[in-house]
Parts: sequence; C-alpha cells; structure tokens
Amino acid sequence: MKSVIKSLNILNLFSDSRHEVSITEINKELGLGISTTYRLLGTLKYKNYIEQNPQNLKYKLGSEFLNKAFLFSDNEANIIKKSMPYLENLRDFTKESVSLAVLDGTNIVYIAKTDSYELLRTNIKIGKKLPAYKTALGKILLAYLPPEKFNRLFKLNKDKNFINNNYFDLNISEFKQYLEKIKEEGIAFDDEECTPGIRCLAAPIKDIDGEVSTAISISGPTIRFTLEKIDLWKRELIKAAKKISFKTL
Repeated sequence: MKSVIKSLNILNLFSDSRHEVSITEINKELGLGISTTYRLLGTLKYKNYIEQNPQNLKYKLGSEFLNKAFLFSDNEANIIKKSMPYLENLRDFTKESVSLAVLDGTNIVYIAKTDSYELLRTNIKIGKKLPAYKTALGKILLAYLPPEKFNRLFKLNKDKNFINNNYFDLNISEFKQYLEKIKEEGIAFDDEECTPGIRCLAAPIKDIDGEVSTAISISGPTIRFTLEKIDLWKRELIKAAKKISFKTL
C-alpha cells in the first residue's frame, strides 16, 4: 500500500503548468530517497504511466495514464501508441509541436502531442477542446466527414444557408466548398485563425476503409513557422500521416 501511495504522489507532481519533473525534483519534494525513487519510476515507466524525455532525462506522463485519464477508445489508443515515433520525428524535423486530435461534436479534442523544445511554443494540453471550424485539425476532420454526419453535427436553419452552432454563423455553401478544396488537397491550414501568432498545418490519418477519425498537425509561432516553410512541411506532414495510416491498418 505504501508503494502505491508513493507512486500516486509522484503522479500528483504533474500539473497543467508542470509537464515534466526530474528525479532530483522528485527526491527533493517527496523525500523518497534515490533507490526508492528509481524503483518506483522504473515500475511506472514499465507500465507506461510515465515516459522519460531522452533530451533532458526528465519524466512526463505516459500514454497509459493519458488513455485512462481521457477514456480513449481502443482505436484511438492504438493510433496514439503507434503514431508517437512519427510525431517525435516530425517534431525533431520541424522543431515545432506536433499533435493528434479527433472530433468531439463540433469541437476537436487533443489526444496526443509532442512539444517543441523551444521556449516559445504552442501550449496544447491533452484533452483540450477547440472549435473545429477555427483549427486546421478541425477543418481537415470536417472535410472528411460524411455529409449525413456533418449535417447532424451542425444545425442548419430553415433555408440551409448558414451553419449555426451557438458559436458562429457561416454560409453553408461557401463553407462546404472550402472543405471540399481541403479534402482535394489533403491538407488544412490555420493562419492565426484560432490563436493570434500561431500557425498550424493538419493532415488526415486514414483507416483501412479510407475513413478519417484522427488528424495530425504541426503548430508553432509565426516568427518561426513562416509561410516559406509551408510547402516543405506539407510534404513531411503528409508523409507522416500516410505512415501512421499504414502502421495502424
């Protein structure tokens, strides 16, 4: 029982403002001793409740903890597990944050991420929700949504000219044409639409039937995520999305 309590105390060190902790910090704050701390961390790491950042050797919450915390479906948990190496490779290539998200009603919800190592970076938390229409991830997911599901998600007024979901009004015809173009290109772009100073690219992850329930994105501050980088990053993002799609078949 004491080991369980000590392990929970380690997990309780993580918070919205504290995503990583070092073994020195754990020892200092909990007073467990080096050998006990290593043993508990080893168990938590073995069970995937924590992971170690290879860059700074600090510890962060792992996929198993996040799966339990947000009750991901088996399919989502499978995608998260198999996509993480590709998210990390893309993060290392672009030096920016890379994320996975799914639709939750008319919002997106983030289910996985790898943060940029830069001090100035996007601050996305697992489980965070944002309006789908304002984000690259949301737009790519809406673009691949079957028409009947789209119409169920967004209440249409009597003349069917506007989408109305208590957040915004958009011309339905123009918005659908916009989504069709996104689907044709296989990529969506958010140029500071969701958050001032932040750009984002997103691509779909397809299942064996070609359906899309998950998307991957690169996001970063405009000072680094310049328009000149878009074409190169588009290619790398699409390649990563295709590799994840193939891996999860």
